[in-house]
Parts: sequence; structure tokens; C-alpha cells
Amino acid sequence: MSKFTKGNFNPFHIDPNVAQAGWFPSSMLHGLATYGVIGRALLSTLGDNDPSRGRRMDVRFSRSDEPGETICTDL
Repeated sequence: MSKFTKGNFNPFHIDPNVAQAGWFPSSMLHGLATYGVIGRALLSTLGDNDPSRGRRMDVRFSRSDEPGETICTDL
């Protein structure tokens, strides 16, 4: 494995059985994935798709999402 392909091996994100043992209904989407989806929507809508226009994004993770859920943004 190269130093650039580390991935996330947290069992809550990849193993539904581990997630269920921790009282979650299924494995959960990683917060950084959600962060990236929202960041992309902001940059596309407000930043003219120019990465240099993105300076800061503050977020609060309030609940978990299961893989396959739809993430809607309203800007």
C-alpha cells in the first residue's frame, strides 16, 4: 500500500455488524465524505468552481448518515 492510499479502516464505517454492536442501525457514512459533498456544492454554487475562492468552511456534525442516503443541500 502506498503512503497515499491509507483509507479509513474504522469498523463503524465499513462493517455493519460492528456498527450494530455500537447501537447504530448500519455502517455510517464518514463525516469527511459529507463534508466534501457540501464543500463541493458550496464551491460550485457560490465560488464559480474556483478552488481559490474557498477559504473556510465550518460545520457541525449532528447525526450519522448511512451509505446510500441522499445528501441534499439548500443554499
